[in-house]
Amino acid sequence: MRGIGEVDLAATERRLLDAFTAAGETVTPGSIRGLPALADRPAWRRAGRLGAGQGRAGRGPRRASWLRDQVLVPLAAATAVALVAVSMTVVVPKVLAGGHPPAGPGGVQAQSYNRALGGPAPRYFVGVRLLGKGDSLAALVSVYSAVSGQVVASLSPPGHGRWFRAVATLGSDRTFVAAAGSGAGADGCHTWFYRFSITPRGQPVNVAELPAAAPGVVADSTALAGSANGQMVAYATRACTASPASRVGVIHLPTGKVTAWTAPSRPRSLSLSADGSLLSFVAKPGIGPAEAWTAGAPAAWILRTKARPGLLASRKALRAPGGVLAAALSPSGRLLFAITADGLPNRRNGKVAGYDAVTGAQVVRARVLAGGAGPPGISPAASGRFALVYLLRPGRVQELNLATGQQRSVPVAAADTPAAAAW
Repeated sequence: MRGIGEVDLAATERRLLDAFTAAGETVTPGSIRGLPALADRPAWRRAGRLGAGQGRAGRGPRRASWLRDQVLVPLAAATAVALVAVSMTVVVPKVLAGGHPPAGPGGVQAQSYNRALGGPAPRYFVGVRLLGKGDSLAALVSVYSAVSGQVVASLSPPGHGRWFRAVATLGSDRTFVAAAGSGAGADGCHTWFYRFSITPRGQPVNVAELPAAAPGVVADSTALAGSANGQMVAYATRACTASPASRVGVIHLPTGKVTAWTAPSRPRSLSLSADGSLLSFVAKPGIGPAEAWTAGAPAAWILRTKARPGLLASRKALRAPGGVLAAALSPSGRLLFAITADGLPNRRNGKVAGYDAVTGAQVVRARVLAGGAGPPGISPAASGRFALVYLLRPGRVQELNLATGQQRSVPVAAADTPAAAAW
């Protein structure tokens, strides 16, 4: 399975192997200088070594030469090769894993987790847990162990009648943004945004409200995204009216500038490129310019975030006969990882694959996902190497190595199954 273009692991491994081989070939008995010969040492060192052995003149230098050529030089050569080997087995895996240290809580279980995914992935992910139904629907944000699937902490509601409704990664695998809306019976129809971090043990800290807010309520638990550079937040909301219109917006955090567009269809499954210049989302037709394809199945769309505000004018990046169920951009924005329907719509079977974001051609082999009871989701890690894929069904949260195709199910309890997740 071919991985992400910007993370060419195979090429990196070949270069490292070539460097290792070249380093070993340069190590010869004459290429590494041993310790100085006894005759070359200072007089005070020679005197201390010879002492009473002056009657055996000549034997000392010969022994030193033999010791240097037969023991010290080979030992130095072996040491050099060992250092290169240590770099290949200890340092290099950290580089290929995006800099995430393999050490962490969990012991043998964590080691098994690393092997199953082909390298160290984020130890925690954050999910949205729905409470209630219909107009009384509210949600909590919980932190899950990606190793065990257990909830290790939850983020308390921000107060003032607000409930968290969506969450996304922002800048790193330990920094997030959450969207909160008014609870049932509360006045107002607004969305507020909060940034927070989690500690090495998964505890949420440093919760802070962002200065920007948006009219309307969050359109979906997946209608929120953050950029890997930590500077852009994207959202989709809908008005609290009888005929709710949808609104897509981006917040440039360094300046606080908000750019927004209106849309006739409700967007979901938002994602941003690493630099925040591209925004992708899933929505039904009618959200872009007039076109011949008018089937009702949802498609994946891409918008440049520097576009003028007003009516949303995005381009279609991917369509599928059964519809695009969820999609996420790679860090560069050149690839679109998407979950498409595979079979009858009511069966909700699907597959996840990588597509060229311009042509829509499949470039990464598909992986089959088991059926679920609702729309699935996909959330890449900030490094772009791993992704969470999930269905609205207990026990169906899965982790996927986008570079190797290795897949692992997270043993989440039925009562804790998230409607959306991010890491």
